[in-house]
Amino acid sequence: MKKLIKRISSIGLILFLALSISAQDYKVKMSAGGKVIISKVDKVDIVGHNGTEVVIVGASRKSNEDERASGLRVINGSGNVDNTGLGLSAVKEGNELTVEQISKNTEGRFTIKIPQGVSVLYEHNRHEGDDLNIKDISGEIEVTAHFNDVKLENVTGPMSINTVHGDIEAVFSKVNQSNPSTIRSSHGLIDVTLPSSTKANLKLRSSHGDMMTDFNISKNVKSGAKSGGDNEDDCGGCGNNSSSMIGAINGGGVLIDLYTSHANIYLRKKK
Repeated sequence: MKKLIKRISSIGLILFLALSISAQDYKVKMSAGGKVIISKVDKVDIVGHNGTEVVIVGASRKSNEDERASGLRVINGSGNVDNTGLGLSAVKEGNELTVEQISKNTEGRFTIKIPQGVSVLYEHNRHEGDDLNIKDISGEIEVTAHFNDVKLENVTGPMSINTVHGDIEAVFSKVNQSNPSTIRSSHGLIDVTLPSSTKANLKLRSSHGDMMTDFNISKNVKSGAKSGGDNEDDCGGCGNNSSSMIGAINGGGVLIDLYTSHANIYLRKKK
């Protein structure tokens, strides 16, 4: 009898946990050429997929429901409400979707799946952000973050990644030649991996760190048309000296601009 009671109790606990924490998702149609803006959302994995919808996946904790909140909605300073059931607001205007965190009482990480050809803008300025992981995105990527380490895998650019107090790691599957890619960090390292055949013009600068590469870089090369007409003077006075370089790999191509103020730059060939 005691064993039966213990077994029933265990089953009850499992059912309670299953009801308390349930994975949920929220879907929005999005066509190629659109943009997803992700603002101040903590603990995010952004993943490209071949569908036609933005899919937001998260875990909602129901066991901590506030009885006093019955009939009320969570809002933030912008007046937006949680319309996803995930503690997030998702508002679409035209072909642009803005996703914003509303509730601080969230569990786990959010996964946001992005259709191919849709661009991504992520912005975050709080300590709670944790690592930002971006994978399999073929559209344009823009990140402005404080205190986040940013990890990009199987991306093509163009991109503009800016962090303060965060490392940036990027592995390109290929390099989009349409527009420049800029990766900059204050107080964080930059580690970029490119296919060995990549054609690119380079601006590298580390004010208080080393620059390391296994590419053969041709020095003293003007940036040219594919970089938007930049020239050596546009590098902020970087020149070719011990802490900065302007050059090209494989004859030159689109501009790749890497800058860190207080750490190292690692530019490596994809194995």
